[in-house]
Amino acid sequence: MDNNQNQIALTELVRKNESRINVLEKIAILTFALGFVFYYLKLPNNNIILIIGSILTAISYFLFAFKIVETQNIETTGLLNSKGMINFLYKLMYFSISISAIAILGLVISFNNTNSLIITGGLTLFIVLFLSLITKLNDRTRIYNSIFYIRIVTCLLLLTYLAITINGF
Repeated sequence: MDNNQNQIALTELVRKNESRINVLEKIAILTFALGFVFYYLKLPNNNIILIIGSILTAISYFLFAFKIVETQNIETTGLLNSKGMINFLYKLMYFSISISAIAILGLVISFNNTNSLIITGGLTLFIVLFLSLITKLNDRTRIYNSIFYIRIVTCLLLLTYLAITINGF
């Protein structure tokens, strides 16, 4: 199976199981948040919850990256507001969150080189936020809903915490 066939298969899998992946996202985020709170409170033997939450988060957003955002019946204007750009921004956001979850997993398990993951996740999220804000100002569509920004802001806060933790500020 070549790369294009793999992408088509993943897109089809996500399309058929979208409601299950939505449930997986909620479970992943709740587990991740609970693990993060336990990790922050430095409770003993709590890393397993954060590890499971990070893995579930990375998997759910990786799968979401193959979701085709419904842009039919939406009036779009210009290149930044095209259906292709909107789908690209969503894919980039989902990959960014997956990378960020893996970076957090690397921090918990004490992998070396988590700095590059944090920088990559943060930079791609910044690009997504910047481009989506520009398109939001130029377009009156509702494709960039509040959940889109909540995901970005949440991940940016986590990346900031990670950067501070790694740099020892």
